[in-house]
Amino acid sequence: MPYAIELKALVPSQLAKVERENRPVAVAVKVLRQVPIFGDRLLAHYFNRTSKRLAQHAVWFRGARSRVTDDKSESLIDADFDLCDSLDRFADRLQVLRAGLLGVQTMVRQGHCALTLDAVKVLLRTSAELFEEIQAFKTEMMEHDADRAPRDEGWTASTPEEVRKLFARL
Repeated sequence: MPYAIELKALVPSQLAKVERENRPVAVAVKVLRQVPIFGDRLLAHYFNRTSKRLAQHAVWFRGARSRVTDDKSESLIDADFDLCDSLDRFADRLQVLRAGLLGVQTMVRQGHCALTLDAVKVLLRTSAELFEEIQAFKTEMMEHDADRAPRDEGWTASTPEEVRKLFARL
């Protein structure tokens, strides 16, 4: 049998063998090519879900701030400043989260993961809104307590002359 005829018969069977052996590799490559998309979708889903939760918390703080504003009682909310300290610690952790998200945003931008990039932007926005609501709540609470705090004799001033006297005592 001439070699050309032999090759004609062997090449298709060899190609079939190579194809059979490489089928799992081809599937793996296909899956690996999809992993960034799958990972992109998974991260985007996680970040979007987190954004929704943070937005709900921002709404809660907005409502709590409104209740503090409308409170007509004379009682102090945070006489020992424990709540303010807790809010400050949480706001600091939120800022650390935001710094991490900015790093993720840079990394994702380089990786061209559009869904994750969009989700990170939304999460940055909602985390900023939550931060602002926490700060506004804290400020409103402190103003509420300052308005209701007991006044020590000689340490209050309501006119410019009283303010000068107060400073003179310091």
